[in-house]
Amino acid sequence: MNKAIKGMLFCSIVFLVVAGCANLGTIKPEKKVLCHLDYWIDAVALKEIVHKLKNDSFFKAYKDSSFIIVKANGEKIENKIDPLTEDLRQRFELELRKYPEIDLGRKHPASRIDRPYTLQNIECDTFAENRLLLTIDIKKVGAVKEKYARVAIGAIDSESGKWVKGFSVYNNQVILSKNQESALLAEPKPDEYLRGTKYAPFTSKDQDDMAAYLANNLSCIFKKLDLGRDNLTVHVDESKLGGHDRNIIRLIEKQLNYCNEIQRVDTRKNADLILDAEMISSGAGMELSQLWLEVYQKDTGAFAKGFTTYAYYLNEEIHERLTGIWEIRSVKGHDLEGQLRISKTENDEYLGSLFDSSGALLQPEIIIHVNKNIVTWRYYDRNYRAPYDVKGVLSDDSSMAVAMSRYPFGDEVKYKKLVLFR
Repeated sequence: MNKAIKGMLFCSIVFLVVAGCANLGTIKPEKKVLCHLDYWIDAVALKEIVHKLKNDSFFKAYKDSSFIIVKANGEKIENKIDPLTEDLRQRFELELRKYPEIDLGRKHPASRIDRPYTLQNIECDTFAENRLLLTIDIKKVGAVKEKYARVAIGAIDSESGKWVKGFSVYNNQVILSKNQESALLAEPKPDEYLRGTKYAPFTSKDQDDMAAYLANNLSCIFKKLDLGRDNLTVHVDESKLGGHDRNIIRLIEKQLNYCNEIQRVDTRKNADLILDAEMISSGAGMELSQLWLEVYQKDTGAFAKGFTTYAYYLNEEIHERLTGIWEIRSVKGHDLEGQLRISKTENDEYLGSLFDSSGALLQPEIIIHVNKNIVTWRYYDRNYRAPYDVKGVLSDDSSMAVAMSRYPFGDEVKYKKLVLFR
């Protein structure tokens, strides 16, 4: 007995209705139909989703964009997924792939390559950026013992972070089987579809995985360019990167070296292609960055339009280097002048509290801004009776050189040295 037939048997009609479960939108409010989740998905949800993706005008803006299916919790995209939502996603994908005009994408990080390969045998459907996210939000409702759930399906523009208006398919109460209830309540696991996006960025502990993911994307770009040569020479321009970020480039180059048709060269002169690498900071606290790799053809110097890849990267080292108690000392005499205690909030913002040399609080909740190794803040100096802008440069030796200038004139510059005391 298939799922649809089983679902029909689970439908419970509370009041007399003239329409079936597939026509929930036409039922009057006082008439309630309860359907099994499987039946509602097959008979209602998937049909509405296919219709909207193929026909609704508001998707014209995304006609050249692929999308993936992820889990949501209200307004939030979840970077972990439960077994029930993952099962629904697989069912959605099987149905949507029947329609060539629906551009369903997938995004999995590539496995680390440990053997030689050619461009012909590499999978190349994983590096396209998915602008749209189709979301599944399923929650238990009713009493604890009742196996009811609410299901809402929507779409979000990953670039703007805004929900697509008019795209909504939902049912406020469906019946779950015992296995479905257990799957919904089971421990969620990281969603591999979101790895490398802003919702689940790579971290400093994932540099190998990040390098493998970007190397796979680059290999696909080289394959698509098809310059008509058996071997490609590639030079990476990393002049815009700091020392820590160049470690990722070393790992990417190591991955590319496994390809029999790609040869890394040290100079632009000997390269067929130039990779321009840049780390762009974004997000609260500036810990979240994007590592961009853009491909240029050396012969023309022109950017190969559309041939670029990037991944989101969360630099956890900034948090470790910044939070704590900083002793404020004079540059010349090294005399202790006070303390700046920096902590991180739940909203991923940094706040500092300023103390004098005796430990008395001078100013609480100073907002600290971070951009890579540049730290800035503004505070009111009671001794000088004026607001000051402070700009500091983080060093690898747990120190920070700072310059203070009177706001808004930029004069009366004073220099200090901060040392992190743990």
